[in-house]
This record gives sequence, structure tokens and C-alpha cells, in this order.
Amino acid sequence: MAQIPASPLTTALVGAGVLLVGYLIKYRGWTSLIAGVAPFDSGEPRPVFASYAANVTLVAGGFVVCLGVAQALGVLALVPSWLRGLLLLAAVVTVAPRLSVRATEA
Repeated sequence: MAQIPASPLTTALVGAGVLLVGYLIKYRGWTSLIAGVAPFDSGEPRPVFASYAANVTLVAGGFVVCLGVAQALGVLALVPSWLRGLLLLAAVVTVAPRLSVRATEA
């Protein structure tokens, strides 16, 4: 399991960086950040994959930012380390597909 950096600020900055990558892929169309994926306007099914990968990146980045905030507040010490990975997995599995569904409904 990956270790959380000692500084809450470092954790939040890493999460913000991951969020930025997800934003660039999802909303700016920088699919070159994902190897072998065509641009969103190509009409191929690959943009669906790029959108889903961006959603997972956004959720993971938001989760890491929340970890940094929880670490700064001292709440993270109450959560066992084995549970943190399961919480990330649950967040990605439940939230990322819903982002794709809402994007296609709009």
C-alpha cells in the first residue's frame, strides 16, 4: 500500500495535481495524456474510454485532496491504513461510472 506523505499540504498538492490531469483530459480534451487515445471529436468509441479514465482520475484526485484535509484535521489517524485503500476503491467504483452516465444524459 502506498504511504501518505508526512505533510498534509503535500498530500493536498498531490491530489490537486491528479485533479488537474483529470480536468485536462475530461474538459480540455487533452487525450494525449492517455497513451493511444484519439481526440474526443474523432467519432470513435475511444473517447468514451478517455471520458471514463478522466472520471476515475477526477475521483482519485478528489479523494487524495480529502485525505490531505483529513490529515490536516487529524481525523486520518483514526482510520486504519488498510481501510484507506478500500475507501478509494469504493469511491472510484461508485462515483466514476455515475459521472459518465450524467454526462451522456445531459
